[in-house]
Order: sequence, then structure tokens, then C-alpha cells
Amino acid sequence: MAEWWAESRMIGILQEVYVGLKDSIREGSASTLRSVYERFPEVSKLAPLDADDEQLSEETSANLAEVITLKLEGCQLGLTSSVYLDTEVRGPGIFFVLQRPPNLLSAIYVHLAQFMANRAPIEECVGCGRMFIPESGKQKYCTKSCASTSRWRRWKARQKR
Repeated sequence: MAEWWAESRMIGILQEVYVGLKDSIREGSASTLRSVYERFPEVSKLAPLDADDEQLSEETSANLAEVITLKLEGCQLGLTSSVYLDTEVRGPGIFFVLQRPPNLLSAIYVHLAQFMANRAPIEECVGCGRMFIPESGKQKYCTKSCASTSRWRRWKARQKR
């Protein structure tokens, strides 16, 4: 069980590094990425912290891909036609890549790799701090429940004044 907790923590840290990398690229400065490394020194070996911004981003990107690739060891890839699948988009000439991870942990890393490769907009919920993929560009909370809870907390705080 301790291994699962350690691995889930590592997945969370790798997500933080990825989001920090994306933010740093968008901002044109690696300061966000550097702050991620300060919060999680156990992964600071992913990049030379004394490097300039461009080198730090490049090294982080290359090493992040390498770490996740190692976690995908034993995962088989394949291709299937949509003809025999019950999907919205189907027909001859439409194919899907199949992943056959050997275990649950590899499946989690497959999804993380897909999010990264597809440049999914992973965001941090302003209500609870969890990472999530927004369904729209304006979404700030991971769920409607979290948004509702945050509104209630703000209302409660105003009542105390």
C-alpha cells in the first residue's frame, strides 16, 4: 500500500512539473517551473536549476518524457478499426490506437502521457487545489460541487464580518 501512495504522489508531482512547464512557456519565463522544483526537491534532478530559462525548460521537457516513458514499460500499443466498435465515429478508414497496459499503474501513466501529448489544458482548481481538465475555457473549479462549496465558504466568511 505504501508503494501506491508513493507512486500516486509521484504522479501528482509530475503533473505539477508539466503544468509548471506549460505555464513557464506561456509566460516566457521559467520562474513558475523553478517554484515547482522548490516545492518538490525530490524531482529537481529532472533539470539543471542553475541553467537559463530556455535550457531549464528543454531539459525538463526531455526528462519528463523519459520518466513517463520508463513508467510505461510493458505497455503494448495496437491499432483497431472502428468498424467493430460501438463508437460515435465509426466506419472504414477510421482507426483508434489501443493501449494495453499491464497494470493499473501503467494505465494511469498512459492517461497522463495522452494528456501531455494532446496538450490537454490541465488546470488547478481554485476551490480545492486538485488538478483537472476543464470542459470549457472559463471553468475554474473541478466540479459543480466544489464551486458550490467555495461560494458557500465565501458567503459564510462575509456573514462573519
